[in-house]
Amino acid sequence: AHWPRTTATGFIVAANRSAYTYAPALGVYTKVEDGETMTDAAQGKPDQLFMVLVLHANEFLVSDIESGCCTHGRDFDLDSHGALDIYYRGQHSVGTWSSADRAAPLVFFNASGAALTLPNGLVWVDVVGN
Repeated sequence: AHWPRTTATGFIVAANRSAYTYAPALGVYTKVEDGETMTDAAQGKPDQLFMVLVLHANEFLVSDIESGCCTHGRDFDLDSHGALDIYYRGQHSVGTWSSADRAAPLVFFNASGAALTLPNGLVWVDVVGN
């Protein structure tokens, strides 16, 4: 199925301090978070992300304190639905995600409403608040 796409050889997810870069020769994205390249420790090389999904969800604070400091932790409502940014093979498109309840899996759809087929290989999901 074809749906609207734009070129995405690199993009930033500011909420998670992350930058992604597409490597056309390999067909994968790499991720840098807080200035550090995300690396596969077992292979000793940067993670090779075949697809990146940026899932938009309602965000709320929880009573837990993060990192032993003074800020409350964040949590996301993943038992509902929301917008989705899809990055695959140097292209960006949009879609939606949903989940029936806490025990159900997340399901992803393209802009046409068809179920998204995930590629063989590492798929990275970055969750951001609405």
